[in-house]
Order: sequence, then C-alpha cells, then structure tokens
Amino acid sequence: MDFLKNILLVCTSRSFGGLELNTIRLAAWLREKGWNPKLVVAAGTEMENKAKESLQQVISVRSVNTISKLFFIRRLVKKEKIALLFTPLNKDIAALSLYKRLFNRKIKLIYQQQMLVGVNKKDPVHRFRYAMIDRWICPLDYLKEEVLARTNIPASKIEIIPLGADTARLTKNNIGKVDARIVLDLPQKKRIVGILGRIDPMKGQDTLIKAVAMMKNDPEKNFDVVLMGAVTNDHSDEFIGSLYNMVDESAIRDRVHFRPYNEKIELFYKAIDVFAMASQNETMGMVTLEAMSSGVPVIGTNRAGTAEILERGKLGFLFEPGEPSDFCRAMGELIKYPELDAMIAAARSQVEIKYSKEVMLNKMDVLFRQLLAK
Repeated sequence: MDFLKNILLVCTSRSFGGLELNTIRLAAWLREKGWNPKLVVAAGTEMENKAKESLQQVISVRSVNTISKLFFIRRLVKKEKIALLFTPLNKDIAALSLYKRLFNRKIKLIYQQQMLVGVNKKDPVHRFRYAMIDRWICPLDYLKEEVLARTNIPASKIEIIPLGADTARLTKNNIGKVDARIVLDLPQKKRIVGILGRIDPMKGQDTLIKAVAMMKNDPEKNFDVVLMGAVTNDHSDEFIGSLYNMVDESAIRDRVHFRPYNEKIELFYKAIDVFAMASQNETMGMVTLEAMSSGVPVIGTNRAGTAEILERGKLGFLFEPGEPSDFCRAMGELIKYPELDAMIAAARSQVEIKYSKEVMLNKMDVLFRQLLAK
C-alpha cells in the first residue's frame, strides 16, 4: 500500500541553521530511499525559501500556534493519507502529540532530537505530551543518557540513529587546494584553520581569533583562520562587529579572513589545513563529520557531541571551549603528532561506517517499516 510511505515531516521553525538545513536534506534523502515525505514549514521563513528551492512537496502553514497547527495537521493527514508523523523540532511535538491523542491513536509519531533536552521534563505536561511519541531518535549515545535522566521516555522507545553526512559529495570532490583557495580568495602559502557555521557567540569564532593573535609571532604554530558563515540575527550583528574590532586591536587583519557562507562546502574543506569546531556545546555537529570525511584533521571542543564524535581524542584533538591558549596547545600537538595521517584515515573511515547518509537512511528505513507493521 503506497499510502504507508506517506510521511508528514513537520518543522515550523522560524530560524535557519543546522537543524532546519538537516531537515530539508532529510526530506530529499527519504524520497531517494523510496518514501514520500511532505515537509510542513512556517510561511515567510528562510526555511520555506530554501525548502522550495530543492523540494517539490513543501506545505506552508501561516499560524504556528499549537491549536492552529493541530487542526492544520488534522486536515493534512486526512487529505494526504499520512501514515507517519515526524518532527525534529521540540516545539512541534505539542501539536503532533495532541493530534494523535485526540484524533488518531493509530498513527505513528517520531521525534528526531537535534538539541539538548537541557532541563528536567518529567512534569505532568511533558509526560502527557511525550506519551504519544512512538520513537525518540537520539543521534548520539550521550543524548540518550540525557533523555533517560531528564524525561520519562523509556529506553525501549529510544533509537540511536546519528545524523548522516553526504560523504560521497565530499570524497568525490576533485578540486585541488590551490584552486579552492583561488575561488575563496585565500593565501596559498599559509597554514589555514577553518571554522564553518553561523556567526554567533556560541560558535566560538572569537576563541579562534584570540588564538591567532597569541601565536602570530610563533614561527612553528602561527596560522591564518577563515571564518565562513552567515549573520542570522541582530545579536550576531553585534557579535561580528566585536570580531572585527578584535582583529584590528590585535593587528592581525592579514591573518583573519571573513567569508560569507558558500553552499559549495567542498571548496571550504579543500582549502583548509585544519578544521576547528569551537562551539561551546554542540549537540552533534555535521560540520565536524564533513571535515573528517574530507580528510581534514579536527581540533574540537571537549564537550557534548564533539567529544563523542572525536572519540575523546582518538580521532581528533580536543581543547576546552572558550580557552584560546588551550587551542594553541592542541594546535602544537597536531603539528607534531607523528600518526596524523593514520588519525585522519581512521576518522574518515569512522564517518563512512557510522555517520554516513546511507547508514542513517538504512536505519530509518528499518525503523519506519517496523513501526508501520505494528
């Protein structure tokens, strides 16, 4: 029955970052896998614009309060013959779970966690809401432990399915470093550390700038840094202004390169020598996986998903978030590390084995079929 492949993928976020981009990718990839996802997004958002550029079945909802979404979902499920509800956005669980409780107990509801739970959610409201979830997907083991500690979701309902990286796109990239640096207007003869992500205080771009300043007179460790990412809100406008001031005050304008986000991310990874994941508390970090898959060594913060992906230092180098001097130490270790090529190869292999797009889709395919067979 073809209608059993109809998935309503709901993400009414008004922001646009990793979660939203991952959701658009997932909708496209599920279609490649043979499913029929219909993506629901908030009207008038950057996510709506991006989704409509690459997807055919995008449904926009104007009002995103819980009651409006509840009845919007009710109409859509009936009209589109939906068999499975899926959301990566915690705020959308309220409407989806209420729909299931009130109108359709047989439909399956899946939540894909992409953010920390953060605070305890064992109160009656969350217990009532989460009781309707059939499967809670955690991308990493540490997140499962957090869910078990902070919610009443039973272990039997939790699945570990990492977010998948499009490794084929990165490993089949034939552009050379010289050409990539020409395209991005970066110096050819410098060691370049790259950081990719929206310009935001939580992403740690200031830590990298401070580290550049600390090592500018060290002939062994000195490096340039390229900061690639978009300014996504007014708060970030303030922050990027402070970054420019920091660069000027440290007299390192020739060593810090600001670049807007480029969708051809393979150019970025090919152009850099080291990737920095400087976020203070990254839930998972697709960019870390992309760097590993591209054969770029990683220096990442010793926190949350980054530490787990880098296997506590086996697949990359760790430093304490917000500590530029500790980043300098990690850079020194990387430069002198005798088994760096072996580490890079092991990191790339681990992404293929555990974190690739294909691995994620195969696990989701099995999960969806098991739920729908019940």
